[in-house]
Amino acid sequence: MKRAAENGRAGRNGGNGAGSEGGVEGPGSAPGVPVKVEIAVRPGSDVVPVRRCRSFLSGVGQQLGVEKGRVSVLFCSDGEIAEIRGRLSARNRPTPTDVLSFPSGEPFPGEGRHLGDIVVSTETATRQAHVSGRTVEREVLTLLVHGFLHLLGYDHETDQGEMMRLQRKICGSLIPGDPASRRGSAQAGRGQKE
Repeated sequence: MKRAAENGRAGRNGGNGAGSEGGVEGPGSAPGVPVKVEIAVRPGSDVVPVRRCRSFLSGVGQQLGVEKGRVSVLFCSDGEIAEIRGRLSARNRPTPTDVLSFPSGEPFPGEGRHLGDIVVSTETATRQAHVSGRTVEREVLTLLVHGFLHLLGYDHETDQGEMMRLQRKICGSLIPGDPASRRGSAQAGRGQKE
């Protein structure tokens, strides 16, 4: 799988998203939940309930010790993710992929850190789910974990398996009975380098 962790960071960055301030409340986050999640769903890409995805990503943030932050997620088609991917750099072909991650910079004063953006092609996720025998929900949630880890600076292409081990651990604990606890996403770990 190809990932857009093309932000010049390899491995975990110094600012892993963990902070010392309390949780954020407001739209997209439950009371006491530290990660605020904003989700946009393009027509035809609503394969997993938005509420489930928000709750799940907040749980991922808690497991990873992210005490305050914001994440934006876009669920879209293969065509849109291919277009986004093609604009990243001259070396990227405008072809679809399952998930792209765009880590952010510094937080705005008085705000929780914007960790970044995750883009998921629900068309690709659906195909991968069918190939692997998983539910579409499980595939999408696994891709959200993968994207979230990239936002924190993890890079499976350079970290000797650290990211994928952590992904399996998180999926195994937050997605009951998920095969990800044994083997990861349908394609994860078998990435093609660009």
